[in-house]
Amino acid sequence: MTKRKVNAYTIEAQRIVEIVKELKALPHKPNLKQVSDDRKCDYDKLWRAYQGYNSRSTRRAPNRRLDDAEELALKQFLNHMDSIRFGIRKEMVRDAANSILAQNYTTLHNDNELPLQVGIHWPQHYLDKSLYKYTKAKPMETARKKAQEPAYIKG
Repeated sequence: MTKRKVNAYTIEAQRIVEIVKELKALPHKPNLKQVSDDRKCDYDKLWRAYQGYNSRSTRRAPNRRLDDAEELALKQFLNHMDSIRFGIRKEMVRDAANSILAQNYTTLHNDNELPLQVGIHWPQHYLDKSLYKYTKAKPMETARKKAQEPAYIKG
């Protein structure tokens, strides 16, 4: 298990969580502006925490294309491809992610709009952060390519 870095933001976030716990225990609704002035913390952060919103460190990253269920589906697909020793390529990852996004988008939205797609560099970043080893697509050798042509085989 990795330790989280302790910086000024995490210390302030922990203080705000403790303050909110104390405020929720009160029988009446507190004046958050006065509490933030007394405790010397940011009013907006205190208000969002009191309303139950996630902080910057706990909310989902805004640039994530796939949600948790979609990412799990992509991982299962890549695990299957890896288990049968089929080389994982960046194009495969991109196409699989785009098809997952397209399938979920058409079920949730009307068909007139274009579905979301991952970017050009998204597969590379995804593979870098995951444990998958990917293979580069190489051009086929001429002799092997000819051996697969029906005209060349017949002779």
